[in-house]
Amino acid sequence: MTPDGASQSQAMPAPTRTAFKRTMATRVRAMRPEILVPAFLTLGLGLASLGTRSWWWDEADAPSFARAGWFKYVLKAGYYEAGQFVYLILLKSWLIVTPQTEWFTRFPSVLLMCAATALVGLLGTRLFGRTAGL
Repeated sequence: MTPDGASQSQAMPAPTRTAFKRTMATRVRAMRPEILVPAFLTLGLGLASLGTRSWWWDEADAPSFARAGWFKYVLKAGYYEAGQFVYLILLKSWLIVTPQTEWFTRFPSVLLMCAATALVGLLGTRLFGRTAGL
């Protein structure tokens, strides 16, 4: 017996099909088009243009930085590219497990642009409404 007098053997009722449909409808409404549309548009355009141009000089430096050991890499990243320090540390980790090609070197940037677009959309929506967020 529990303190309120109910038996402990009573189990929670199994979820019904209607409850599942209501849950899915709530999830669909929670997907915010003013945030997701620009984010997926950024992702699509970014992926479409990944292999179209050659590296710029600073992009070509990233794989050569990544070939260095961690200690040298952290020193170089902190000294030469202090503004991008966290990104360069993430990029080195990424380039350890992937080939050091132009496409794979630029792919983390596309993902971060997609996340930034979603965050700007969320901020615009929260501050000024759905139209501004879109």
